[in-house]
Amino acid sequence: MTKKIMLDFQIFTMTAELFDTPVADSLYQSLPQTISLTHWGREMYGSVSGRHGSHAPVPHIPVGGLAYTDQGSYFCVFFGQQPAWPVEHIGRVTESDLSALDQNRLTTLTISASTGETQR
Repeated sequence: MTKKIMLDFQIFTMTAELFDTPVADSLYQSLPQTISLTHWGREMYGSVSGRHGSHAPVPHIPVGGLAYTDQGSYFCVFFGQQPAWPVEHIGRVTESDLSALDQNRLTTLTISASTGETQR
C-alpha cells in the first residue's frame, strides 16, 4: 500500500506517495525531514538523515518520480532529468502540474507524512 506524503518547498506544497518498498518504508519511518536542495538540470536532491538501503536500483525515473540513493543518502525529485547512476524509484508526485519545480529559488524541502489536511 502506498503512503501519502507532503513535499513542502516553503513557497508551495505538493502531494506525493511512497511505494510499498523496503527503501521507501525505511525513509517513511524517518519522517519528517528537512533537507537543503541542490539542482541538477531538471532534478533536485538533498541528503536525508540515515541510510535507507538499496533494494532494486533502476537507471531511469519517470517525470514526477521520487528516488533515493545511498550514494550521499540523497532524496531526489525528478521532473525531466534522468539519474546520473541507478537509484531506488520510491514514489511519485501526485500533482499533475510540475512546472513550479523549475524554480531555482527552491532551496529547502520538508518531507512529511500526509495528515490529509488541505495544503496551501
